Order: sequence, then structure tokens, then C-alpha cells
Amino acid sequence: GWHADRVAQQRRRRRRRRPQPLRCGAERRRTGAAAEPNPNLNLNPDLNPKRNPNPNPNLNPNPNVNPKVFPAYVVYRLEKATAEGVWSLAADEDDEDIGAADAADQMQTVCALGRARPRETCEALVSGVFGDDAGVVPAFTALVRGGAAAAEGFPSPQAALAVRLERLRIGLELAGHFLADDFEGEVADFPFHAELAAAGGDGAVAAAFFELLGNFSRAILQFADHELQRLRQSPGDETVSPYIHETLAWLVARWAATYLCRDASALTGDNAAVNERLAVFYATFGADASFLSRPPNPDPNAAAALPPGVEVLGFLLRASYDWLAGLPHQPALTDQAMALLRVFTHGDRPRLLPHCPFFWRLLELHGAALALPFPTPGLAHSGAAPHPQQIVRMAAAARGGLARALAAAVATALSKGGGAAPADGSMEQRLGAALVEPLMHRANMFLEGDAPNSTPLPLVEAEVEVLGGIIGGAARGAVEAPATGATQLVRGIGVALGLVVRVAERISPTERSVAAVMTMLKDFCEATNMLFDADADAKLATAAAAALPVFKRYHAGRSAVAAVNEDEDEDALLPCLEFMAVLSAKDLYNSIDGGSVDLGALLVAGLLEALPLLSPELLLRPRLAAAFYRLCEDVCEGHLARLCAALAAGGAAGSRTFLAMLVHGATETDFNSGAKSACCSLEAIGGGALAGSENAPFRVVINLAPDLLGQCMYGIVEKMLLYPSFGRADSIASALLMLIRADPGGFSLVCQRAIGQQADVQKKQRLSAAFERLVASNGVNLANGPVRVDRATKKKFRENLRTFVLDARSFLQQA
Repeated sequence: GWHADRVAQQRRRRRRRRPQPLRCGAERRRTGAAAEPNPNLNLNPDLNPKRNPNPNPNLNPNPNVNPKVFPAYVVYRLEKATAEGVWSLAADEDDEDIGAADAADQMQTVCALGRARPRETCEALVSGVFGDDAGVVPAFTALVRGGAAAAEGFPSPQAALAVRLERLRIGLELAGHFLADDFEGEVADFPFHAELAAAGGDGAVAAAFFELLGNFSRAILQFADHELQRLRQSPGDETVSPYIHETLAWLVARWAATYLCRDASALTGDNAAVNERLAVFYATFGADASFLSRPPNPDPNAAAALPPGVEVLGFLLRASYDWLAGLPHQPALTDQAMALLRVFTHGDRPRLLPHCPFFWRLLELHGAALALPFPTPGLAHSGAAPHPQQIVRMAAAARGGLARALAAAVATALSKGGGAAPADGSMEQRLGAALVEPLMHRANMFLEGDAPNSTPLPLVEAEVEVLGGIIGGAARGAVEAPATGATQLVRGIGVALGLVVRVAERISPTERSVAAVMTMLKDFCEATNMLFDADADAKLATAAAAALPVFKRYHAGRSAVAAVNEDEDEDALLPCLEFMAVLSAKDLYNSIDGGSVDLGALLVAGLLEALPLLSPELLLRPRLAAAFYRLCEDVCEGHLARLCAALAAGGAAGSRTFLAMLVHGATETDFNSGAKSACCSLEAIGGGALAGSENAPFRVVINLAPDLLGQCMYGIVEKMLLYPSFGRADSIASALLMLIRADPGGFSLVCQRAIGQQADVQKKQRLSAAFERLVASNGVNLANGPVRVDRATKKKFRENLRTFVLDARSFLQQA
């Protein structure tokens, strides 16, 4: 109905607003020419089931898996890739998102089937991706070199390039789905344990497979190196496709999370022969324990011999930088490069990063970029060599991703026993020079000068966004690595945190600057959850108290605007509510000391400040609803007295609005998005308004509006009786029980109102009897005053409510 149409409209609006990836030269051309069928569609001619109708069944260790599934799917995907490559030349709009998720699921499923024959499938992929005869990589490189034969069978060179790019992308995606599974920024499990154990217990099959896997991995890294060199030298070349680099970044991130610098002592397989071979394979892309105890060389020009895993780690660190710097305006590529950077913050990789020469070069570049004057004049640098101006051109999220990886390595190196810091203290010096001191210098540049007033607002907003991204990323990275040096690093970052908030105070608040500040505070708050450090908590509380007036000024400005843009409100509200929800959970469960800041009053003020900007339409958005109702739950359970005092000071209208929002959340929002938190909030309010207890905190609100709880209960009962699709009787039962217990007279008026709306006398009588059974049956007796509420009482009332809803609907919905 209208809700689905509303959600679809919002998605279309966001899709139009979202910046689309820039295509390469050939992909941008629109010729409308139709392509002739390509006779060489197969990734590998031997994979065509028509040419090989009787595959050897002994090659498949799993008889339940059809050996034709994988090769047939490969042929289908490449035929489709050829058609889509030609179609993209004539398409009038960008539909790259359509079916992308389904295609990824298909590839993952089919490649999982192909793993049943790991060696044979890997051989087919190696031949199909890198084979001299039919490999998609040689075909693409031949086209790049300008060979005339590479464009045969196509109506134009542009059509040939589009098809080769699409087939190359499909081949790389197949390789990624076969070699590794999805991961969430940490290490991923080796995906071939069971298959290799079933293929042969003597280890011969495993040995052959691991040799093939190593060659395949090296070939992928070499191709990535080749494409990165072309990106550095000729970023504007029409054959340098952002889509291919996006796929390469995705592929190497999955591969690195599964195979790079892994600890062989943490093997999970049951087969000893497979584990033995896997340990050897890990060693080819890792470093031994003796190397981990060596102090790193802080010279970025060092040329010492490194273990193969450290060399690959350094190459991938440079690759992530090149992707972020070479194609800074590609959001999808930025996301994949940042996923690769997150891989570097887990396992032994943070301890190994300082051994990579480019790590030290990146530290210098990061500090030099922050030391550039503002506004940065003449961003005219071009060339393959890394330069601070390349970092300045990066998006705020990209700079935060770099800071996250750098901070994880630095925190590990600063830890006693967690990594070997240089004996001369050069690590501490470089830490101050590259992460903390430039941040404070950059912020002080705004506080001491007239830059915020003399510079166009969008430039200052961008600067606040960048500083917030760096601080949030560095704080997250510092605590992701198991390091005791994280406390030292986060304390230093906390100083810069307060300075950035002060910068935001000096400019006119917009949704962009408010979102940047609140996101920075949320990331820092989540980082301090891992530390339990009083100094860092005090810095967080002070910065949060200074950020709340910034949001108030934004709210005041929005209130003066006649036409309100819901998308702009969400852009500012969502980060604010998410930060407040994280802070409230931290305060509720960790009991942090805010120093001179009253966190309870701060959270209540933030909640009530956001309340006027919310609407039922905005609360239909899952993330925003989840953050708002989670904040309500924590405040109602931890700071109910302060909330009630603030509601009473604001008058009855604000209290009615707040309870109406809670009823809306309990009855209409998605259960996973906030309905459960809304129910818990109503239950806490019912407990704080217990009838007969004048010291109950919510009584001060009821004194202003005696019918407040009655209106709340009527909203719940109305939804249960009038909406057949309402199925939350069980989840809302405890909240309704506490509200009835707090205001039995109000519930009697609710019953009379609901009964009076029925025109049929028989329905009135039956509904009256149903209400009586709800509050006075099955061992529950709410009609005679307050009762003790325990788990057994809640269970009985839940059963009563379930019966009441079924019984009442059975006769109320009759004609």
C-alpha cells in the first residue's frame, strides 16, 4: 500500500542522488551498434559440456554434485557478459545495480559446487583466466596492446573493448568466489578443508592443489600489479576501467583475508595431511615468528630482504593507496579499497605493516597532507609518485580508512610485547608527526585564524568532514589490533576530537557538518568501549557536551525553514541518534565517568532536541527508527527521573508527542528496527508511573496531563482491534501490563471508549466480557488494584492478551 510506495519513492530518490561510477572512455560511448555473435564465448573450450559430454565421474568426489554445473554456468555467464558488454554501448540509463546481488549469489553457489572438485575446478579457472588460448586476461591485454586480431568479430573497437572488459570482470569475480568466502573485515576460514580431505587422505591431492593455488594467487597479484602500473602512468586511458579495478580490489581483499600472513597454529581442519600442506602454503604468504620479534626499519627507502608475506602486504598497502588516489571519485572502488585496508587491522598484519617501507612513506604523506595550508592552493600535482596532494584529493571516508590502518599498526608497535618498537624512539616521533600533532595543528589553524569566516562554507564543511573521518578511523584502528598502546594513541586523538568540535561551533551548522561531527563522535565512542579508560571517556563526554549546541543550532535553523526536506533531516538526525544511542549504551552498561559533564542530562537533552525533527514518515526508515528507539530505551531505563523532569518542564504537548512516538514504534515500525526498544520504553514508563506512589518519577508528567497513559493505552488497543495484520500482542504485552497497573482508571476509560464505538449491542456485550477476561482471569487480577509483576504474571497476561485479540477480532470483523 502507501507504505511500500513511500519506501520505493525514497529508494528511487536516493538512487538518483547517489553518485554513479564514471565509466572508461569506451564504456561512455553510446553507439547503438549491435554486435555479431562471438564464436569464442567459452572461458575454456574444454569446459563446454557440448564438447565434453561424458566427463569422468571419478573426478568428482561428491557423487551428488553434477560435474557439468560449474562449466555450464561459466559458459552461460560469459555469453551473458558478451551480450551485456555490447548492450552497455546502446543503453540509455545506468542499470548496473539490477540483478547484481542475484548474480553474486549465483556465483557463490556455483563456485561452492565447483569446490567439490578443487583441483580440477582450479585448473579450469587458471586456464580460463590466464590461459594463452582462451584466457580473459590475455585477450584483454592483447586488446590493450592494439592487436588487430583482438577486435575481430565485433562491429567496432569500442564494442570489442566493452566485451573484453565485461568478460574480464566476470572471470575475476568467478576466481574471487572460488578462492574465498565473504568476510567482515577480519580473517576468513580456509574454504577447502573438507573437499581436500575427501579427495585423498595421503595428501597428494592437497599438495597438487596447493601448488596450483599458489600459482593462481601469484598470477592474480601480478595482473593487479600490471593494471596498477597502467593506472599510475595513464589514468585517463580508455582501457583503464574503474569497474575492473573495483573487481580487483574486491578479489585481493577476499584473498588477503583468507591467505595473507595467517597463523599456521590456528588451523581448524581435522585432516592432518591437509593441515600440514596448508601450514606450508601459509608460510609462502606469511612470516615466521622470529621475524615478528624484529624491530622495524623506519626508513621508507630501505631495501632489506623481507619475507614473501610482508612483501605482498606492502604491495597491497600501496595498491590500496593507488586505488584511493588514482580514482578518488569512484565510491564503489573506494569501498573495496577500504575493505582491503580493514583486512590489515586484524591478525598479525598490524605487527607486520611497520616492516613495509611504504608504511613509513604513507605516514609521512599523511602528516604532510594535514600540514598543507588551507584552502589548499593549486592541486596540480600529477605523476605516478605518491604526493600529499593526492591524499588531499581523497574523500573523507578514504582518508579515514588510511588512518585506520596506520593507527592499528602504530598502536601495535607502541605496545609492550605486542610488537617491537624501535629502540631509539623513532616510532613515537613519527606517530606524533603523522597522526596526532598534524590533526591538532590543522584544527588550531581554524580556531586561531579567520579561515571559517573568510572561506566559502562548503570548503570548511569538507575540512570538518575530513578531520572527523581521520579521527574516527584512527580511533577505530587503534583498538582493532590487540595492543596495549591503543590507550596512548586514543588519548592523543581525544585532544584533537575536542578541537574539531570547536571548529564546527564556529561555522553555520548544516546537515553535512552535523553529520561529520556526530559520526566522528560515534566512532570515537565505539573505540573507547574497548578501552575502559577514564581519560578518554572524559574527553568524549566533554566533546559530546560541546557538540549538542551545534545540533541545537541546526534544529533552530531547520525550524525556520518553511519547506522541510526529509532527506536532509535524516542526513543530520541519523548520525546524531546513532551517536547518542552508542553513548547511552556505554553509560548504561559501563557507568562511565563524564567528569564535569552530566551524561544523563546530556542524553535527555539530545533526545528531546531530536524529537521535533522526527515524523512518522522518517520513523519508517529502519536505521533511523532503530537508533531513536534504542536511545529511548536506554534513557527510560537509566535516566527516567531526568527525562520526566525535562518532559514536565516542557509542558504536556511535548510529553504527548514523546509517548505518541513510542506507541507508533511499538505498533507500526519493523520489529527489528525499534519496536522491541519502544515496548521496553513503555514498560519502563509504566513502572515509573505506578499508581499510588507519589514519588514515582513519571507522576510529575501525569499531573500535567492525567489522561496521558490512557491515550497511550488506547492507541495500543485500537491497533490490536482494528488491524488484522497486527501480530505484536506477545511483544507488547509486558508494556501494556505495566501501563494498566500504573493507571487502572485510565484503562477503564479506554475500555468504555472502545465499547461505546460499537453500534451492535451484542458486540458491546462480548467486547466488555473480553476486556474483563483480559484483566481478571488466568491468575491475573488487575481490576482490584496493583499486583506484583513477576515473570509468571507477565506470562499469564501475555496468554490473556493473545486470547483477547483472537476473540475480539472474531466478532468485531463480522458484518
